[in-house]
Amino acid sequence: MAKRSFARAGVKAKPITFFIVSGIILLALLLTWTGLTLPVPGSDDIIEIKGARDIRFGIDIVGGVEAVFAPKDYDGEPSAEDLASARSVLELRMDNLQILDREITVERSKGRIIVRFPWKSGETEFNPEQALIELGEMAKLTFRDPDGKVVLDGTDISKSMAGYNPNDNKPIVQLEMTKEGADKFGEATARLVGRPISIFMDETEISSPTVNQAIYTGSAVIENIDSAEEALDLAEKINAGALPFALEAISSSTISPTMGRGALSVMMQAGLIAFA
Repeated sequence: MAKRSFARAGVKAKPITFFIVSGIILLALLLTWTGLTLPVPGSDDIIEIKGARDIRFGIDIVGGVEAVFAPKDYDGEPSAEDLASARSVLELRMDNLQILDREITVERSKGRIIVRFPWKSGETEFNPEQALIELGEMAKLTFRDPDGKVVLDGTDISKSMAGYNPNDNKPIVQLEMTKEGADKFGEATARLVGRPISIFMDETEISSPTVNQAIYTGSAVIENIDSAEEALDLAEKINAGALPFALEAISSSTISPTMGRGALSVMMQAGLIAFA
């Protein structure tokens, strides 16, 4: 029979397993917050796993504005091209207002555009109602000579299309002008050969092509565009200047940053309780 012995009561083995599990949990929580970046073996590439701190919260969390824009005082039905051009105007104007973190959705079937953007961090002076009015104003397209004189405006352009040069297959933008626009453009190009005619949307320059020769036909091509995407974007902006309507916010809603912070606080507390 094996010899038995007594041991002092209260002596326990060290809880090594507890510390290991606790350490793994803490490490997992840290990586969940900070994210993780790993190199790919045998390559210069890296794999980046974003953490919770990189999450871009919606306007329901940080507060912000949601608005629905539609053509103002316009009896017709806007085409897909009209809505795409109107979207380009909104994007350009939001860039100018430094509203960069936004969502713009075109609802073709309903002829409207939905815009969502969050409040900036620490923002206190932003007036969403005024911003919506500015965003919806009719686009003002102008073609200006090097001295700033307007030689054409949006009413002189009948159509703008992105395409490809049949000779070298490089992206271009084709312009078609009205009869009056053709006369103005012919006079301007005749005196500005070798010099640029800058194209402005509102007060933002969107292109500045150089005149190669006098053009009297009412048809012109903008060349030396880097990509098909740039050509399409420029064509849409030029078309926006010829739109027969402005936009108006037919509905809008705002969530204040204070309400958003409250929602974020509740969300964080719920997360802590879940781990408790």
